[in-house]
Amino acid sequence: MNRSVLDTLDNSALAWSCIEPTIQIIRGKNFNIKSEVYDQLTAGQRALLMFWVFYGHTQTGVAQFYGDVSYLLAQADIWSELKKSMRYFRDDAMLGVLQKMEDVYRILLAKNQLEFENCHRFSADDIKCDSELSTTISRLDEVLPKIEPNTINRMADYIRNNLGEFLQIEESWVRQVPAKCAHSNTERAERDWTKLI
Repeated sequence: MNRSVLDTLDNSALAWSCIEPTIQIIRGKNFNIKSEVYDQLTAGQRALLMFWVFYGHTQTGVAQFYGDVSYLLAQADIWSELKKSMRYFRDDAMLGVLQKMEDVYRILLAKNQLEFENCHRFSADDIKCDSELSTTISRLDEVLPKIEPNTINRMADYIRNNLGEFLQIEESWVRQVPAKCAHSNTERAERDWTKLI
């Protein structure tokens, strides 16, 4: 992509373009490969990746999120990284939503006498049987789509002001900064990074 095309991308397309190759590399891989790739990303790329994973898994609603990817909440370091990513982009509104989601998860665990450190999937029925939690999750479902565009706008503004952290500009062409992963598909993975744009 040349610079003029880069300048025409809307905020969501820009943010996605900067992280999509990473997601393609780690999708479906084991935790060790994901960790290796993650460790090679810049701070901005890490923050962008964490948000995009969260964003992708909340599109069908917060209750579904608790059922499908509660491991993000159960793994304190992953959830901590997600909250850190919102601090990186100075997004207090999204950070507040993440904290509320964590609070709801802890309440679900306590009501079911489960430990935070273990991964627990909760169904929509687990949530529906508690009217207070159901109301809270409904509010989160209303708030999340309203603040996500602001989060994406913040990220895109940051990217535009810090292109070198996300993209390599070569002559009139731009590509994502590649991760230097050490797994067996390193060469293929590095080639895939350059196919982004």
